[in-house]
Amino acid sequence: MGVLLRSRTNSRADDATSAKAAADGPSARRFQQEVPHVHNPDNSRMDSVGQMNGGNVLRTDDLAQIYCDFDGTVSVQDATDFVLSQLADPEWQEIERLWENGEIGSGECMRRQVSLIRARPGQLDEVLDEIEIDPFFASFANFCAARSLPVTIVSDGVDHFIRRILRRHGLDHLPVVANRLVVSTRTGQPQYFLSSPHAGPTCTTTAGVCKCRWLTAHKQERVYIGDGRSDFCVADKPEFLFAKGELARHCAEREIPFFAYRDFGDVIASLRKAAAHLPEAVEKSQYATV
Repeated sequence: MGVLLRSRTNSRADDATSAKAAADGPSARRFQQEVPHVHNPDNSRMDSVGQMNGGNVLRTDDLAQIYCDFDGTVSVQDATDFVLSQLADPEWQEIERLWENGEIGSGECMRRQVSLIRARPGQLDEVLDEIEIDPFFASFANFCAARSLPVTIVSDGVDHFIRRILRRHGLDHLPVVANRLVVSTRTGQPQYFLSSPHAGPTCTTTAGVCKCRWLTAHKQERVYIGDGRSDFCVADKPEFLFAKGELARHCAEREIPFFAYRDFGDVIASLRKAAAHLPEAVEKSQYATV
């Protein structure tokens, strides 16, 4: 059906075609009652959208918890890389190469890079204000709130970066799970440090935020939306996965079921079918505890 990607190559055009199929294809019309169970440990074959051999499906009468990556998923640019490129000592690029080569974990990479930022807090915020978000993300957040579908940002990025960007779009009410930025002025000049309260001692990726630990701590049916390497370890955990970019290629190579998307307009189209029978909620959405 063009929804479950199996190819080892996955261009942007492939993503667009498959995302459109997920939103508009004939099998997508079955979303109204059920959507696919993505975690597939017994290697059973997904026959079509909303049905898989073995009978495991995400029922839309259960309250789902929605988790979103931030950098490259909600934001158009990677916020951390953009800040570093504008405000950090050039050494940050060598640290990036160490991480890309697998010589250090992402948590250590982030801590070392953030310490290289040289800027007044006002300068930092001016740079953050240049970063755009997906043009459909605000609509997505409103769509979920109207249906009492809780949304939580789970990112291996930086909390202040994320909250500053969300605030500019009136979305700072969303819970954020991320590394914590600490600013010290004891020397007279701002010094930046990163703490990782959401790291996991047994995290296989040594990330600053253990996304697997976070998702497995909650018992609701889970929807996850991501795009990159920080999402690899969590790809087989949620019942319903949206993927693009590096994450889509990773899932395709490992035959992890997912739905391709280009932007949150595609995600809304798919979830609208899944949640068509849910009543519009007047009360404020209940979010996961951070």
